[in-house]
Amino acid sequence: MDDQLFEKRLSNLKQSYEKLPVQTSADHIMDRIKLEKQKNNPFFKAKTLYAASFAGVVLIAGLLGAQLLQQNNEGNGGTGEQPPAVQVPPSAEEIEAKRSELDLLFKERLAAFKEEIQMPDAELYPFIQEAEDAVREFKSRNSYQSIQELDNYFKTVKLTVEQNVSSPAAQLAALRAKAEEGEEVRDSEIISLLEKQRMMEEYFFEKWLTVSSTLQYTDVNAFAEQLNQEGSGHPEAGPVVEEIRNSGYRFYHEGEGMINFQPDLELLENELDPSPQMKKYFETENQAQVAMDAALAVPVNELAERTVSLEEFILQNPNFKYREKLKERYEFWLTVLLKGLNNTMAVDEQLRLKEEWKSAFEQLMKDYPNRETTSAVTAYYEFLKAQNFTFKSQEEYWQYKVNVPQSLKPDVSFFRGREIQLLPVSSSIQTAYQAYTGGDSAALNELQPADVLRLYLYTVVTGDADTAYDLIAKDESAPSEEEFKADLEEKAKQYSVLSANTVKLNETYSDDGSTAVFELILKDGSSREMTVKVNASDYTSKVVYN
Repeated sequence: MDDQLFEKRLSNLKQSYEKLPVQTSADHIMDRIKLEKQKNNPFFKAKTLYAASFAGVVLIAGLLGAQLLQQNNEGNGGTGEQPPAVQVPPSAEEIEAKRSELDLLFKERLAAFKEEIQMPDAELYPFIQEAEDAVREFKSRNSYQSIQELDNYFKTVKLTVEQNVSSPAAQLAALRAKAEEGEEVRDSEIISLLEKQRMMEEYFFEKWLTVSSTLQYTDVNAFAEQLNQEGSGHPEAGPVVEEIRNSGYRFYHEGEGMINFQPDLELLENELDPSPQMKKYFETENQAQVAMDAALAVPVNELAERTVSLEEFILQNPNFKYREKLKERYEFWLTVLLKGLNNTMAVDEQLRLKEEWKSAFEQLMKDYPNRETTSAVTAYYEFLKAQNFTFKSQEEYWQYKVNVPQSLKPDVSFFRGREIQLLPVSSSIQTAYQAYTGGDSAALNELQPADVLRLYLYTVVTGDADTAYDLIAKDESAPSEEEFKADLEEKAKQYSVLSANTVKLNETYSDDGSTAVFELILKDGSSREMTVKVNASDYTSKVVYN
């Protein structure tokens, strides 16, 4: 018991003693007279001394017990449990020590990450910014109720830094080591790796693109599997293949004889032992490729089964991280299920529904009568049945709108643009930028309008005001250079948030190619438009300021 708590209880004991009733009745006075007459009796003296001592102990113990019981009841709702230990807030020095430790950890890991991937502006990746924000928020807090609260918060932020500020290869190695030691690998940790792999895909793809043309093969599927199992002995391609495999990707035949790579979900499932929910997601991802070379790559009845299964997973897992992406896939699959693809249309040359499609629809309606997918298929089936399962024209066929059930409709349509990671910029854009700032005025001429837009965002966020101003169109919307530079810091904040939240880019070009309108589609389905003007004489691009 600490001194403060002991003194409080002693004070309460004193107050309780002072509240004992004072007896003043006549009987009590007579008792006191009789007692005085007996004091000369030696036996009485001894007996009274013993009794008084015992009574005092009982009285004090009783009062202490009553006080402790009262405090226990007040402190824990009458459960009788011991009161919690007094919480001691950490000192300012202890808080500052934790701040310094996290700050140093972030800087050291960021330096190691940038050294490993050789990217000067790696801190622009959203997963790095997330860790930096976590450290900044920790450093801004000045008080805690207890040392335990400080330690818990510190450990949470430290884990975020260690997880986020690392390459995919380092993060995968850490998760493998954790699994080998018998520790549970949480789904959130696996998802963190998958997100990092997605955001860094462009980085690895540019490396792969530079060496893939040097590789020779005849059987594309067999060669892709060889890369997965054995790597490559080619002096240039070998190290790149090894880096990609160590980062948790696997190679596969993308179509038209091309080899690409994607996250190796089989590796993650076998080595990290994810939850049943995550395993089901992996199964869905492994079935994702239903088309190749604009043709259906699986039988239509199998596509119908996959679509129903995907519906079931989406509806049964309302809080799953990748639910929106799965809804996009569902929209694509349902569209292909109903109408086919350019090289595998659902109708024949007479625009009549092919028999295998008709049979697949009828089987689906029989096996799954109460599914959302079945409702969409039934509406399509009844529409065609009313006109002898034949479209009246090509225009009617192509314009038939597939109505995705509301519960499965994505915030951002699958058909609404292409996925993009705005920042950091690709190595090809970075190379052109360095040449341009080094004095080569024509270095940006080969960049596509979308690349120029990304470079503009990059120069604003990194504070290169001169180049950023060079990249805007000097039309009626353009501010003066002084006004532009005065607004640069606020624009940098806006563009940093815009980059972190942009998931797709939708491009629309004017008929003469002089204007490109880019719709930056955000995670919540909202969007922001930015315009780039293209000079027809030299194809240089300038961003319209807004």
